[in-house]
Amino acid sequence: MGWMAAVLRWKSDLLSTSGGLDVELQLSVFNVLQSAAGFIAIPLFGAIVARFGHRHAPFCATALLGVLFLIVEPLVWEWTLPVLYVLSAIHRQMFFSTFFTFISSEYPPQLFATLAGFANVLAGLGTTLQNPLLDIALRDFNGDFLPFLMMQLGLAVMVLLGCIIAWCLASRQSDSKSAGHQSPEALTEAQKSQSEL
Repeated sequence: MGWMAAVLRWKSDLLSTSGGLDVELQLSVFNVLQSAAGFIAIPLFGAIVARFGHRHAPFCATALLGVLFLIVEPLVWEWTLPVLYVLSAIHRQMFFSTFFTFISSEYPPQLFATLAGFANVLAGLGTTLQNPLLDIALRDFNGDFLPFLMMQLGLAVMVLLGCIIAWCLASRQSDSKSAGHQSPEALTEAQKSQSEL
């Protein structure tokens, strides 16, 4: 939540001509919406996995939510804040659900604890970097988060494109494999039915 407090102070400074923001109130709204929207994200994740499978769609959905979040975050209108909070909550839930679904489905069960523990160590290291990065933004950039947000947006767009390309390539490969495994009789039947149409 430390990053959101810093972002809200930045937005409050930008909105100072119109009275600024009540940062404490906004942090309370953020916390409430983080919890509430997390409940929305769980069935949303389940619906995505049920409809499209667990290998590519959750990654694309998570990356898309990250891009949307980073598009909304620099906007300096107070009405965008609840949208930002909900996007943040859904993205967070989708990120963790995607990660743990991937680990549990792609690796043997005996590796789950090791991989999850290693990932938590990496996440802890990433969290540790949060304060030095905030210090750079607040000191060297005079509290202007826009350059950092634009860099993150560029990275998020690249991740989204990578996810979509991987899904398309896997889909194409799957289609070519399934077409190559059909028996000659099945192919002639399919060709007959197409010619009759």
